[in-house]
Amino acid sequence: MLLLALLAAPLLVALPCRLLYRQQQLIERLNVAGALLTAVLAGAVVVDVASNGPQEDPSGLFYVDALSAVLIGTIAAVGLAAALVSVGYLRRDLLAGHLLDGRKGLGWYYFGFHIFIWTMLATVSVANLGLLWVGIEATTLASALLVGFYRTKAALEAAWKYIILCTVGITFALFGVLLTYYAAVQANGDGASLEWTALSARAAQLDPALMKLAFVFILIGFGTKAGFAPLHTWLADAHSQAPSPISGVLSGVLLACALYAILRFQALTAAATGTDFASNLLLAFGVFSVAVAVPFILIQRDLKRLLAYSSVEHIGLMAVAFGIGGPLGTAAGLLHLVNHALTKALLFFAVHQACYGVYLGCTFAPNHKGMPVLTAEDELDFLRKQVLTSRNVRGGRLVTVALGGLNYQIEHHLFPSMPTANLHKARPIVRDYCASLGIGYVECGLFESWGQALRHLHEVGRPLRAAGA
Repeated sequence: MLLLALLAAPLLVALPCRLLYRQQQLIERLNVAGALLTAVLAGAVVVDVASNGPQEDPSGLFYVDALSAVLIGTIAAVGLAAALVSVGYLRRDLLAGHLLDGRKGLGWYYFGFHIFIWTMLATVSVANLGLLWVGIEATTLASALLVGFYRTKAALEAAWKYIILCTVGITFALFGVLLTYYAAVQANGDGASLEWTALSARAAQLDPALMKLAFVFILIGFGTKAGFAPLHTWLADAHSQAPSPISGVLSGVLLACALYAILRFQALTAAATGTDFASNLLLAFGVFSVAVAVPFILIQRDLKRLLAYSSVEHIGLMAVAFGIGGPLGTAAGLLHLVNHALTKALLFFAVHQACYGVYLGCTFAPNHKGMPVLTAEDELDFLRKQVLTSRNVRGGRLVTVALGGLNYQIEHHLFPSMPTANLHKARPIVRDYCASLGIGYVECGLFESWGQALRHLHEVGRPLRAAGA
């Protein structure tokens, strides 16, 4: 019952978030409450498995053992953190006009987010390896919509690349699943199935040659989704273009879900062949992924792409640990999986928060510090309020790019919904109109604006310095 409740929780939240998008505060609360409920139920499932061993629902559709429980707990924890961060993140995007559909876009985001979480929870909970393949494909479809959420050219291109490459990969994985089933039919006749418990119990009877070939297809197919080099080319684009909370989930737990699928088939192949064939192959992919990722990490200037390539490196380190195997290797791999999921997700969240705050501070300080501060007694019309309290920063295209077009702060205040790329076109019109009315229109260079801002801060801090002297 706990497992079924866990899988129902994200679905119960997703649809109301989509339908009630006009009530922003309500869907934000539903989002957080749903993620919290999912995390609590996931914790209960993990405790149940730790206390009583593997759990199976009455229908036999879902099965959770220790490996599944680790993934379930990790997915729920990262999902809760992402749900909390998403609230403030999307509020700022909505105010900045980055959501093309406004509040309707909020509804779609929260809907897609909880469906995405559900697909990952279902993937690591199903008892049938065929349904595991379906689950991995479902995570691709659900997350691709979130990768392309902003619908910019770069975001749509990243989402399309993600779908194409992962779908090609998942096709290879399907061949591996079919070969595994054929090996099960040869071993068990008409009673063959892809149920994990049945396959693992009779894994030693499976055809070694078939299982070796099946694992090659599995490793290539699911390895594409896990981000193994050289199959990782979708990963940096998708992570860099998705909203930061989604990037954290992609890097933290989606890659781990694909690795989970590989580990299931690795165990079957090892038992069928009685050799280290699967482990050695996994070890080779892991070492190669680390070697390929490191140079890309060193040359990155985009922080989200840097973190994405770091995920390729870390998924390689996990593969090395699982390839080495044994109690210590497996424990090290699982520890790294959990640590990477939590740390990398928090890094994506923190990088956005830190960079956003510092960037806006560096953008708005030279536009406002040292300008007149109005009080309740100042009776000015809208035009004067906006023009007299802001300054524009000159400096050509370089400054415009660095400040995101917000160096035309006077025009931004007068026309807040105008795209920043068009603010410079409004500048001569506003400047000439202000001149005709005798309104002061202030412009200066970047260094001069910072000089005025710093002198203003020095002046307002004088009483504090005097008091402390």
